[in-house]
Amino acid sequence: MPSERIQRRIERYLDAADEAAAQFDWGSVQQNAQAVLSLDAENSAH
Repeated sequence: MPSERIQRRIERYLDAADEAAAQFDWGSVQQNAQAVLSLDAENSAH
């Protein structure tokens, strides 16, 4: 499980991805999703 600091950063990226999706900005959605995946060391999708 990511540290509290990393978890807050993940949540910010997910919020940004959500806002980008609302604007149909799929490039930003992808960038934010990739950032989340890179921060979560336990994620097997790297």
